[in-house]
Amino acid sequence: MTTFKVLTRVFLIILLAVFITACGSSSDDGETRCDVVANAEGPAFLKVINHLETGLSWVIQEYAFGADMKPGECTIFGVSAGTHTVELTQCYISDNSACSSNFGTTKTRNFSVADGETYTIDVTEGFF
Repeated sequence: MTTFKVLTRVFLIILLAVFITACGSSSDDGETRCDVVANAEGPAFLKVINHLETGLSWVIQEYAFGADMKPGECTIFGVSAGTHTVELTQCYISDNSACSSNFGTTKTRNFSVADGETYTIDVTEGFF
C-alpha cells in the first residue's frame, strides 16, 4: 500500500472520529445526539434528524437499508460519494421502537455528496 493511500485512510478515520464526536454531543447544549446506524466508514454520510411528534421511517433502496426513528432521534448512515435517493415516511412507533405502520405520503429526496461530506435532512412538521 502506498504512503498516500495509508495517509488517506488515516485522514478518513480521523475525520470520521471528529464527525461522530461532533454529532454525539450532550443534550445540555440543545443538540440532538446522533447514532451511526451502518457503514461508519462512509466515505460520505446521510444524517436524518426526526423533529416530528411521530415516528419516522426512511429507506435507501440502493443499499437495501433503512431506519425507524422515534421522535427526537438522529441517525447517520455511511454512503458512497455520488447521488442517492432516500424515501421518508411518517409512522406509528410500537413498543419495541420500530414502526408498526406508516401513514401519510412518502417523500422522496435526492441528494449528492462527495467524500467527507454529510447531507443532513431535518424532518420537521412542514416536511410532509
